[in-house]
Amino acid sequence: MTEKPTLRLDQVADLSFYIRTPKCLNLSDPGTGKTPPTCVGIWWKWQDLKMKTAWVMPKSLFRKNFDELLRFTNFTPDQICILDGTPAQIAKKLKSGAIVFIMGFTRFGLEARELWAAGVRSVDVDEIHMGFGGATSQRTQKFMASAGNEMDRFIAMTGTLIDGRLDTAYPSIKVINPRFYPSHHAFMAYHSLQDENGKPLVWRNHEKLSKIFGTYGIRHTFEEIHGPEAKVIEVEPIEMHPRQREMYDKFHDDALLELDRFFVDGSEPGVATIRARQIMEHPNFFPDLTNPGAFTDILKGELPGKLDRLDVHLADHERSGKPLIIFSALQPQQRQIVEMVKARGMSVALINGDVPEKRRAEIDRDFQAGKIQVVVGSPATAAVGFNWQFWGSQEVEHMIFVSMDYKDTNFIQAYRRAIRGKRKTFLRITIFEYEHSLDQRIFSIHREKSEMAKLVDPTRERLTFSRYRVAAA
Repeated sequence: MTEKPTLRLDQVADLSFYIRTPKCLNLSDPGTGKTPPTCVGIWWKWQDLKMKTAWVMPKSLFRKNFDELLRFTNFTPDQICILDGTPAQIAKKLKSGAIVFIMGFTRFGLEARELWAAGVRSVDVDEIHMGFGGATSQRTQKFMASAGNEMDRFIAMTGTLIDGRLDTAYPSIKVINPRFYPSHHAFMAYHSLQDENGKPLVWRNHEKLSKIFGTYGIRHTFEEIHGPEAKVIEVEPIEMHPRQREMYDKFHDDALLELDRFFVDGSEPGVATIRARQIMEHPNFFPDLTNPGAFTDILKGELPGKLDRLDVHLADHERSGKPLIIFSALQPQQRQIVEMVKARGMSVALINGDVPEKRRAEIDRDFQAGKIQVVVGSPATAAVGFNWQFWGSQEVEHMIFVSMDYKDTNFIQAYRRAIRGKRKTFLRITIFEYEHSLDQRIFSIHREKSEMAKLVDPTRERLTFSRYRVAAA
């Protein structure tokens, strides 16, 4: 019989905190080991309290956390149920007698009443910022409404609870202790100054959130557990193709104004921003505005500046045979990168929102086994649930961000896919930057969001992008 692994001393302390604090937060960095004490805590709740648990998470974590429960506890596979499928399958699983129900964010809201009827009284949420961070979304509203009197225990897990706005923390705090803020309106009134339309202009009173986190939360930094991150981050300045630059400059000023509004109030970027980014990132597949659904190549077959530079890196990896992880924020660019990798004869796979969960899991396994040399992913989809420090027996040494989205948390989560523990080699993280472009404003949005999070939690990383390096303080 295989011996069960044991918890580290810091994980034992986390478990003790869970036992003492019925509703709490684990705000530790990715790669610090939040899952093992959570698994043992679920086992303790069943053994000592006879309490069933709903474990809510992104679908990409289903299989990993199912396996971790078996690895760290004495649960048997029939006592753990992945709650997914057709309505008939869901109804059957709810009556299966399972002790732990693993499910996605939307599923919890749909089945909360049936879960309570099945005996669930504890809810643990992994990567809660991804599912219940938008305080006014219908899914989050259902989550908070279902918390009521039925939920006796609750753990919210994420290294990025402050995710671009202070109120991404509100849903978790509301479940832990609704007396802190009677409503989302009360939270916003206390923590922001708003314009006449209710849009936040400035965030304030960060210290109250710090105190709440200090009382109801635990946090371990990566450095505390594993030592300093072994990473080198370099920003490569790149010139646009001349035709690309000519078209881009027509949208630049309006796009900057739109992004200034977007950062403060969380609204969607406007038309100028969308067009500017399309010209920047995938001008070979620019939407044909006269023929919806079709594309036109504004560079007439020539590569844009970033992809021309990327091809240099691809040539290096073709020669060396070493693995590579590439992040891109826009789908047409992702697909073009995949074709560029294939043209060089390297094996490649794409993970984005259009790729089914089952296929993502297959790609994950194949990359870790060294069967796929290059993974291309979107920061929003591939930044959680994947452990890519190793490619076969060797460490992944290079990661490239061809384009970035607007979330500092996605950047941090993404590069930490390849820093899951103490590394023997440095991870080289390359970020492409078009000169005199929206890239500078996107970088400053990352800096401003990370600075806001740091005001609540001084251990959070402050990102300052420059042309030659990224500094973390």
